[in-house]
Amino acid sequence: MTLPNFLGIGAPRSGSTWLYNLLRSHPDVYMSQRKEIYFFRNSFHKGLSEYEKFFPGEEVAQKYVAIGEFTPYYLYCNECPARIAQVPSIKKFLVILRNPVDRAFSQFGVLLKAGEFQGTFEDCLAVFWERLIEHGYYSRPLKEYFRHFDREQFLILIMEEAVNNAAHTKQQLGLFLGLNAAKFADAASKGKINKSYLPRYPTLSRCLEKSRRQLNRRPYLAWVVTAARNLRIDQLVLASDKSLPAMKPATRHYLEQLYHSEILALESLLGRELSCWRQKRAS
Repeated sequence: MTLPNFLGIGAPRSGSTWLYNLLRSHPDVYMSQRKEIYFFRNSFHKGLSEYEKFFPGEEVAQKYVAIGEFTPYYLYCNECPARIAQVPSIKKFLVILRNPVDRAFSQFGVLLKAGEFQGTFEDCLAVFWERLIEHGYYSRPLKEYFRHFDREQFLILIMEEAVNNAAHTKQQLGLFLGLNAAKFADAASKGKINKSYLPRYPTLSRCLEKSRRQLNRRPYLAWVVTAARNLRIDQLVLASDKSLPAMKPATRHYLEQLYHSEILALESLLGRELSCWRQKRAS
């Protein structure tokens, strides 16, 4: 049975796809073809035999130093840490975090892109408060993971720093996962992935999103979703030329004040400063 020896657990809309593609570019790393498996959140009851379908057989697995998957929503699953602890092969965890205000606005863009919401960011907050705002409180779920695993088992990256200094990020990943950092592909760390946009046809976008989720439930069809995402087919076909509704300055100020104590708590938990989040940033 081949199971992963590391997991990417969060956070959504914080550069996880960028990091996933960077890891996939390394010849000594095997990443599941389907980026987000959700096994420990949705399918743990099916047993590990279901999980191993996403990974190579034992003979092929011997070619790799690191085998993993990246499901950003594992971070917010209360049951996940205890479930993951039951899989001895999983020794290390990757976490990438983003300014929570910018993360919330990016999540708004996803809702627009999928045709799940139409309107302003402020209107969206009233409907999707948990998905937009509560998911920016990173310290709470991280503390739960630290109860089950040693802090040294986690590499926690800050998106704004990781993307802007990809060379350093590769070095960090190499040291953490036991890889030769020089083998990461240069092109994998460049460009923006999962760009948000206003859909030209919201109803069609909703149908495609539903189809994507259905395909993702079948391990043998995961490559279809991955290929479509990498080719950015949805952007080519569905993206309109309209800009996303901007966040009002007053809203940004309110959210920055809302997250102030959370950022202090996270700095204390991680033992590092997050000064890059205290500067206003464009989403």
